[in-house]
Amino acid sequence: MSVSTEAPRRDSLYRRLSHTPLRDVFRGRLTSRLDIERVLDESGVPEAIREVVRRVAVRTRLTRFEKAEVARELASHFEDGLAAGAESSELVARFGDVATAAKLIRRAKKRARPLAVKTLWRAAQSCGAVLAFGLAVYVWFAVKLLVSEPNITRNYVAEYNAGIARIPEEDRGWPIYRAAVLATGDDWRSIENYRQERPGFAKWDDCAALAEKHSQAISLFRAAAGKPALGMFLNDAADEDLAGSPFHLAARDPDPNPVLWGVVIPHPTVLRAGSRLLRTDAYLAMIRRDADRAFADIRAILQMVEHASEPPSVIDDLVAAAILQVSVELVQHVLHHDPGLWSDDRLAELSHRLAGVRNGGPLRFRVDGERTLFRDFLQRCYTDDGDGDGILTARAREICVADGMAVHHLGVPDSVVGGSLVTPLLSAVVGGRRAVGKRFERHMRIVERESRLPLWELTESRADAEMEALYANRIQAVRFLPVAVLTPSLSRAGICMEFATQHRDATLVALALELHKRRSGSYPASLAELSPGLLPVIPLDRYDGTPIKYRLTDGRPLLYSVGVDRDDDGGRLPEGSDAVKANGAAREWRSPAEDTGDDPALDGDWILWPPVEEVANDESA
Repeated sequence: MSVSTEAPRRDSLYRRLSHTPLRDVFRGRLTSRLDIERVLDESGVPEAIREVVRRVAVRTRLTRFEKAEVARELASHFEDGLAAGAESSELVARFGDVATAAKLIRRAKKRARPLAVKTLWRAAQSCGAVLAFGLAVYVWFAVKLLVSEPNITRNYVAEYNAGIARIPEEDRGWPIYRAAVLATGDDWRSIENYRQERPGFAKWDDCAALAEKHSQAISLFRAAAGKPALGMFLNDAADEDLAGSPFHLAARDPDPNPVLWGVVIPHPTVLRAGSRLLRTDAYLAMIRRDADRAFADIRAILQMVEHASEPPSVIDDLVAAAILQVSVELVQHVLHHDPGLWSDDRLAELSHRLAGVRNGGPLRFRVDGERTLFRDFLQRCYTDDGDGDGILTARAREICVADGMAVHHLGVPDSVVGGSLVTPLLSAVVGGRRAVGKRFERHMRIVERESRLPLWELTESRADAEMEALYANRIQAVRFLPVAVLTPSLSRAGICMEFATQHRDATLVALALELHKRRSGSYPASLAELSPGLLPVIPLDRYDGTPIKYRLTDGRPLLYSVGVDRDDDGGRLPEGSDAVKANGAAREWRSPAEDTGDDPALDGDWILWPPVEEVANDESA
């Protein structure tokens, strides 16, 4: 005789718990109200009817509670039939098709649900539909991304190098610059770190010792600067001989068509540090009154300005302006401390060389290099439909999250934006090749227009305002993510070029004043006496557009600009115990819309001659 184990199994604690609604469990009662088998056991209907009830309840696809309720109602219905004397087979036959019955019961139950339940159910269905649609779109973009490849049609590095190759080898300075770096050995980083040391400064002795030690490198820098062109080829391969230098890359095989943002550009570092080494040597020569050597150093530094400007990009132009400032500092030092060091002819030559820097006129930066970088990005990170448009490819992920920019512009971690799973979404929301390219080019045109404005016409930067508006609008920031990430703020670059122009122009006037004194025995009563014999035109005050300000104080010349407050204070520095800082405050550009008011730190003029730094150093000594 077999013993049934069905009832004990249904009475187990686990089964009762798993078939009890949570609200009953929280009340401490294990009711098993959701157990269809228990409902059928309690009804006592035959197995044939039980099977029908089971099948109908399951096929309704309702909630567990509703299925149990359906089972109860059907069991009760069949119980009434059995009580009326009908056979179970007859009741099953009269019941009809199980699928049809389940469908009708499901429809009735859904109509009977409370409004809140219906609303939640519809909301869940809508969310599911949206998620399904989003997943389908994501899969579509993911597949599209996998099969999309950029069409790289231009080799910008090869195009640039073709121009360098046309320069005769004997006219190229870069091989000699490279040899100069190698000649410094392990001291290269120390040379680079000595930025503004001059006689009397704290680290001057160390700086001078380095210059004395590396006379060979200094001679090489002079020889390199004497070449007509920089003549540096671009590449993305490491130079093993320069291992340990600031511009050394990890060893790798060169790419025949390298990515522009991965090429080696060591010349800004080399030229800037080389000019500092030459400056130190020039100071040593001045101390020893070696006029020829000091003049050769300054002439070499001025030629470095032209070499630094050879590649047409913002960084190169800023480095050129910084090197020009080194030469200006040296000329002013000689004129202030030892004006008789050089002959009239040499002073005149210096004037011509300074005036001819970058073909004369105000210094301006160029954005050709930035344009080329962005075009290379477009061709490498977008597909090409042959009509100037295309979609973002997976390669763009490496660029669009560089240097923490996703955090800055989108407010989300780079690890999220840069994840491979997010890349299809980026390709879906980031603008196409044509739209992104047009937005970048429009911004560059605004930057170029602003770069040509002198300080007296310059107001708040429209280019910066546009970029800030782009960052503030998250939708636009995502749509034009390459523009937001790869476009630098260049408003300060134009101001730096204006400052460099003003320093150079003031030095030209100081040279003319010295020549005038030598010829006439005294300084002129006004700058008009210098033109056209010593100056073709009187340089302008970059802050107000009128001629640079001049007056004699105790028989000594004073050159100045009205400065940031745009008010002529007669050559008076702003209040402050530190003259150098006060002069810097008077110079520092602010928009005319910013009210300088009665701020004593700004109420004064920007002194251009004599050099405030030199005067302050003399007084401290």
